[in-house]
Amino acid sequence: MAELEGNPDIIIFMTLTVLCATFGTIGNILIITVYVSKNRTLSQQNILALALVDSVVCLFVMPYRIVYELKKIQNDPLCRGMEILSHATVTFSNLLLFVICIERFVKVWKPSKIISERRSISFILLVLGFSLVISLPVAAIYMVVPTENKTVGPFCQASTKTVGELGMAIYVFLMLILNLIVLLALVVLYSLIYCRLYTNKKKIHDATLARTFETQVISKNSSQSRLDKSINRKFESTKSVQHGTPSSSTHTDDHESGTNPKQPCQPETTRKTGFVNENSLVHTGPQRNETR
Repeated sequence: MAELEGNPDIIIFMTLTVLCATFGTIGNILIITVYVSKNRTLSQQNILALALVDSVVCLFVMPYRIVYELKKIQNDPLCRGMEILSHATVTFSNLLLFVICIERFVKVWKPSKIISERRSISFILLVLGFSLVISLPVAAIYMVVPTENKTVGPFCQASTKTVGELGMAIYVFLMLILNLIVLLALVVLYSLIYCRLYTNKKKIHDATLARTFETQVISKNSSQSRLDKSINRKFESTKSVQHGTPSSSTHTDDHESGTNPKQPCQPETTRKTGFVNENSLVHTGPQRNETR
């Protein structure tokens, strides 16, 4: 094609556009398939709407842009209609990103506030209507006009024939301001969302550390208390032995064994027969007298 000869910028533009349109279509179809086949939340509903709009962009707007750059659009109604569709879908897609951001901001900063499904759908339709209205002036800007180059026939392009240079400048300026506001709002809102999530995560982490420390302190105090009680019991037992008083543990052992702790020690024969064997007693007194 003559338009591609000696013009590498068009080739690069076409290649990138085809790649974006192909992968974008595949990805959006997968998203639509997943979200249509299950019950959707409000956030998923907005994402589904965004996937539908992006699919329209990938299937219709991007191929149109390739043909537009090749200067092959020579039908005036097609030119005006596709420009309206192109500007409306791109604007609607950007505003849907803003809507999703607002919804996430409300969920993070105002979790108790509930957005109803009816209100969410109404907001999406309102954004769609605003995108269409703000894209209507494009029909007065883009049209099929002849060129001074005799080798190239008339094709679709922006023209000041209807709105003038001032009108075109005002429209371009307003669209630029709108896109900058949306971009700035996305940056600010997502920054606030990140700050709140980081703060909440830090609070949860600190609370977890505090509970862990408290559990360790309680466990340590319990172990120390058991150790102190054991040491006290040993000390009391040692003290009672030194003073000749049986400890509480000794009394317990005596009661368990069936013996009387207050009964003095007797010879084994006494305990068995009830009387003392005279032969078992040693009489030292008379022996000393006989020796003398």
